[in-house]
Amino acid sequence: MAITGACSFLGRNLIHRLEESEKIERIVLLDIQAPPFSRLRKTRFYHVDLTDPRVPPRISEILCAEQVGVLFHLAFFAGPNPDESWAHEVESVGTMQLLHGCRESLVRQVVMASSTLLYGAHPSNPALFVESHPLKGVRGRRVAFIDDKIQSEEELARFAEARPEVKAVVLRFAPIIGPRIRTFVTRWLARKRVPTLLGFDPIVQFLHELDAIRALLCTLAFCPKENAGKRFYAFNIVGKGFLPLSKAIRLAGRRPLPMPEGILRRLIRVGWMLGWSEAPPAFVDYLRYSCLADGSLAERELGFVPLFSVKEALLDFGSALRLEEARLIPLFR
Repeated sequence: MAITGACSFLGRNLIHRLEESEKIERIVLLDIQAPPFSRLRKTRFYHVDLTDPRVPPRISEILCAEQVGVLFHLAFFAGPNPDESWAHEVESVGTMQLLHGCRESLVRQVVMASSTLLYGAHPSNPALFVESHPLKGVRGRRVAFIDDKIQSEEELARFAEARPEVKAVVLRFAPIIGPRIRTFVTRWLARKRVPTLLGFDPIVQFLHELDAIRALLCTLAFCPKENAGKRFYAFNIVGKGFLPLSKAIRLAGRRPLPMPEGILRRLIRVGWMLGWSEAPPAFVDYLRYSCLADGSLAERELGFVPLFSVKEALLDFGSALRLEEARLIPLFR
């Protein structure tokens, strides 16, 4: 078994769970940096730079030598990166080169992390997105964080078509929150006053960080039903239930700060240029329109049922925020 993105939140926690499993004999890490762990009995680290055009033969060599049958591709950014060209190299080009290196290997299943945000926030959105719905991304704009992941999914679909003996599985996670994970969404929700769009209160959904790890583990037992010719499987991974954005913010222990759209976009544009904003102004659309995914297919075919509701995930996240803030208060003044 191999993992890219070993230093990501999903990568680190997946490694821990696999290390604890008696069914897993060996874990191979392909990354530019080893995770900060000690005493990993089953894990072997290989320095692999997915942006290096010479890397596919090395990937193929490692996967063959280690007899890797399952590959988890988790080497994706947790939030928008101001250096969009670099982000494109890591995610889109990196995925292409990784899969090129898999072509001559023994890999029989590739699992890739993705996001429900790829469906896009549009006024014509359905009540719930199913996996067959087109990935529209941000309307009228190129946003590397979204578009590169769409390209990565397309690359995996082409790989699956060329290699019919390989199962290609994409997990489209709802925005993940919890006490430990740090993404652009958790940083936005961690503000004392959370910027929102005046006059709009879209319905939102989140996924608890523990459920995200459980979903990855569910893919190890995934046995698709008979479906001739199908080798690419996408699943929406979401928490239980939905909430209005304003209530979600309050459950996290924060207060919404509604702002007119023009002012909000200008402030975010300046903040993005100066490194103060969590995301570029294109993401204001997600504060205007709902982008909700249906998780029933993952329950039926993957066997994934979330343990946490959206409300519970927000309360867990908010409790961790308050504990962290309490630690910063001096005991003696």
